Amino acid sequence: MDRRRPRMELVVKDIRTRPVIGVFGSSDPTKPGTAKPETAEEIGYQLAMRGRIVLTGGDGSVGDAVRDRAIMGARCARRARYDAAWVGVARTRDPGATEHTESHIILRPGYEHKRNYVEAHLCDAAIALPGSKGTPSEVAFCLVLGRPLVLVGPVWEAEYGPLEGDCAAALTRFQKVTMDQMKIKERKSPLDEDIKGACSKLTEHLALPALRYRPLPDETGVGGIIDCVLELADQAGLSGSIPKSLESTTMAEDYRDWLAQLQPPDDGHESNK
Repeated sequence: MDRRRPRMELVVKDIRTRPVIGVFGSSDPTKPGTAKPETAEEIGYQLAMRGRIVLTGGDGSVGDAVRDRAIMGARCARRARYDAAWVGVARTRDPGATEHTESHIILRPGYEHKRNYVEAHLCDAAIALPGSKGTPSEVAFCLVLGRPLVLVGPVWEAEYGPLEGDCAAALTRFQKVTMDQMKIKERKSPLDEDIKGACSKLTEHLALPALRYRPLPDETGVGGIIDCVLELADQAGLSGSIPKSLESTTMAEDYRDWLAQLQPPDDGHESNK
């Protein structure tokens, strides 16, 4: 009898009860046109408060990068006694051990910027704040993988063009930036073929997922962004999964087990813990 577990991708879909929302953006909030650190923190807080799993490319470090402040927001929601949870897909050169508690897990798939593909694969929908080369690659992978997107700020249409109608030029721009980012001197990885295929699909009659453009928040706050991404995530369902090229690793097993112990989402209510 074959006692091996089913494909990890399918197992994750079967056991999951909470949407995973990616929050992507700049590592340098001092650059013109980027979101304020407080914006990323408030996004993380509101997503976690409303029972969604916040996913970023961070590891829980204290800093003003979007990845750090979104996690900080999820932590604040936890301290406020909401049943908050977050996932960090840390940037490391080599694959490393997973760390987890009841409320969070830090994955270390390795291979530097190539972990951006893992982030996009794991999320069900994503919010993309302005960022440099790393953020557009996360957006590009979400487009290929069919993950709904909320693109925040004028930079997306100004630098890439609108992703509607005849958007071949915009997709070509996303492809170039992503390929350039993935060609940074990094070691070979099991993800290389997946990444190569994703870059090719960007200009091969790609059927785009649902997406929305939103302005950078001002005094009105981030509520509109949150409502928008949750609407798209609810429509799309739980599509996020572990890349097949990583499904037999300990990391995948750890992630599956962590997801299994989470309770169903408690939308906007305090935890009893």
